[in-house]
Amino acid sequence: CVEFCPTNNIRFENEEFIWGDDCNICLRCYNLCPEDAIQFKEATLNKKKYPRYKGPGNGFNQNKLKE
Repeated sequence: CVEFCPTNNIRFENEEFIWGDDCNICLRCYNLCPEDAIQFKEATLNKKKYPRYKGPGNGFNQNKLKE
């Protein structure tokens, strides 16, 4: 999640995630978190109703978003 944040708003320090004040609500952290650890209230726990967007399909390399 930390690697995908375009505003560097998420840090991992002392075994916990720290959120800053510079979120632009792009939802990269939510959609691209490899552990699906980020939720927006209880509603997003329903993965069938709120699937995570991983890109436009075959051949899309989400690692390019880190650059």
